[in-house]
Amino acid sequence: MKTFREEVRKFYEPYYRDGDEAHLIDHADDVCDLALKINQKYDEKLVILASYLHDLFNAKNRSIHNELAYEYVLKAEDRFLKQLNNKELKGLLLLCCNIEQVLKVSSTLLFVRLSLQPIEDCPI
Repeated sequence: MKTFREEVRKFYEPYYRDGDEAHLIDHADDVCDLALKINQKYDEKLVILASYLHDLFNAKNRSIHNELAYEYVLKAEDRFLKQLNNKELKGLLLLCCNIEQVLKVSSTLLFVRLSLQPIEDCPI
């Protein structure tokens, strides 16, 4: 899966080059790291793709970047999207639209869970 992720990153990196400081390729890397850690439902390939697709058009137009990414996935014209079947594309669209909210909730729940543990059991 590491090779797949490296290929995806390399392919989508040009879209992130002109983004704002908070939305360069390292942001997608961080999203992917966290999403893979908490994923329990989706195929890892879909999680990786969603992580790199969700802010793909941030540099082009921040106010509608989610809609642009949605339309991009619907067209399924790039080398990774062409390989997906309809069910996988639907799952990817769902992930792309919701990945940031899911990660925010999961990070908050993880923080709360960790902060409620006794000090001696704290994994940090």
